[in-house]
Amino acid sequence: MLKRFDDAFIRPIVIRLHALERHNLRILTVTAALRGDGQGAIALRAMERGGIFMKQLALLIGPIRRLWQERQDLIVERDHLRAEANRVSELSSKLAKLEASLSVAKASNDSFYLLGGVFSGSANAEYMAHSYPIASDFFHPAYRDFLTSFNDHPFQMHRKLWEFAYIQHKLTIGGMIAPGKRGLCFGAGQEPLPALFAARGCSIHATDAPSEIIGEKWTESKEFSRALSDMNYRGMIDEKEFFERVTYSTADMNHIPPDLTGFDFCWSACCLEHLGSIELGLEFIANSLKTIKVGGISVQTTELNLSSNEETVENGDTVLFRRRDLEGFIERMRDEGHEVEGLTVTPTATPIDHHVDVPPYSHNPHLKLLLGQYVSTSVGIMIRRGK
Repeated sequence: MLKRFDDAFIRPIVIRLHALERHNLRILTVTAALRGDGQGAIALRAMERGGIFMKQLALLIGPIRRLWQERQDLIVERDHLRAEANRVSELSSKLAKLEASLSVAKASNDSFYLLGGVFSGSANAEYMAHSYPIASDFFHPAYRDFLTSFNDHPFQMHRKLWEFAYIQHKLTIGGMIAPGKRGLCFGAGQEPLPALFAARGCSIHATDAPSEIIGEKWTESKEFSRALSDMNYRGMIDEKEFFERVTYSTADMNHIPPDLTGFDFCWSACCLEHLGSIELGLEFIANSLKTIKVGGISVQTTELNLSSNEETVENGDTVLFRRRDLEGFIERMRDEGHEVEGLTVTPTATPIDHHVDVPPYSHNPHLKLLLGQYVSTSVGIMIRRGK
């Protein structure tokens, strides 16, 4: 850049000025000789003063060059700093991804959930054979039919959709989804299952927690309903039929109202982990059996800690159930005379099954996610009341 500046600016000017000075000097010398008077001498003295100016101008060329070089050096330094800033930004992004990966690795370390061979399972796996979401469930024709019944919901590999599909499937194969059957929904929020079951002839009583124990985040996230009109039913059932077949009341899941009895089935979708503790969540499942007839079915979904069978979140707004918590509860229910499906939590075949969604969540696929320091997923329990 400096050379281009010299060639294009300084040097041509200096050369031109020197040429003009020499040309004028020759003209004035000849003029003075021809005229032989004092005017030529005056002109010569003026030219001498012009030469002094040229010398002074020449003295400025050096400082100008140094200033120009300093400017160029600053530009180079600025561009270097910009490149370094961009590099720092790129490295920060890579570091964030690496830390997220390390968090997942740490959460999975020494876990009972050990990854198996990729593509080692059957491509024609039984639908909803596991107690938690697996990739093959989402590619099963029954899941496609389920999405169609959900007002043609777009295909999505999301654990929340799996929970709805799991509940619908277990109640259907249990003979509960049929005209004349009565169902009870806990923590209904704005979920679509009450409308789906009503469209198939069931009478549904939907409940949600009293507003005084609901935080603002549940209202804002559309996971809470104050009335039937808040629920998602449009497109699945005629409005008149919906309000004829679905009723609503508030119900604290930690203190189920005694008048909620005599139902054929009941369910909740990822609510019982918000009751305050693991113990309270399990007690709710046990108490839910009192709301249904002998032979009736209770289906519940909640959070499962895949990282540890020891350390977990036992108390708080959201708890994470360990496998041993659920297995111990299942044995207790069986001892009390109820029929309970076994807990099936085993590694499955595809890369999607091994994928852990990390914050900020992509939500597709979203079968497993990182919650704090633990890898978590949804899990379902089905109990048929025995006595």
